[in-house]
Amino acid sequence: LEFVYGYRADDAVFSPNLFYTAAREIAYFTAGVGIVLDKEAMSQRFFLGHTDDILCMALDPTKTIAATGQKIPIGGLPYVCVWDLHSMQQLVKLDHKKEPGDSSVLAVQF
Repeated sequence: LEFVYGYRADDAVFSPNLFYTAAREIAYFTAGVGIVLDKEAMSQRFFLGHTDDILCMALDPTKTIAATGQKIPIGGLPYVCVWDLHSMQQLVKLDHKKEPGDSSVLAVQF
């Protein structure tokens, strides 16, 4: 990816989805991509650890780590990725055990 145009705002009523990082960059998501925007350089970094749409996001209190939760992929289970906002590397993947009526991870929090 070089640059992602777009922003998923339709779920903002349920969960915050736009954040400032400790480095004063902007972290958000669209589709299945976690994005960190350096607005000064107009460049982006991407987290690509999801297999379906991201529906929620949270930053830790230091604003250096993100958690993102996704909807249930076809034939799979939804999960949460915890990742570093600078390196864009996944720190841990938390699988969500599907219960009757579950379809997605709708909220994350540190």
